[in-house]
Amino acid sequence: HRDLHSFPTRRSSDLIGFSMGAMAVQRLAEHEPGVVGALLVAGGGRYGAEFGDDGRWRGGIPLALHRMIDDEWVDAEPAPRLVAEAARAGSDVSDY
Repeated sequence: HRDLHSFPTRRSSDLIGFSMGAMAVQRLAEHEPGVVGALLVAGGGRYGAEFGDDGRWRGGIPLALHRMIDDEWVDAEPAPRLVAEAARAGSDVSDY
């Protein structure tokens, strides 16, 4: 078991996060140099300071975001904000 503070930065890693785990993967992708790509499924997005969301997507880190359109359990605005931010940073972005 590893926590966010013991991430193995000596290796390159693509990470996958599902639901609440997507927020953890997003945070790692924004802050840990060992992360070289992120797949966020049914979660993740730019939520703002009320969720401690102070990161910025690092340019060049690919982002794939998979979500259900009109999902009643997910706020519709945060995901497109993250997609736009990652694209502006020069990352390869896929939004499904």
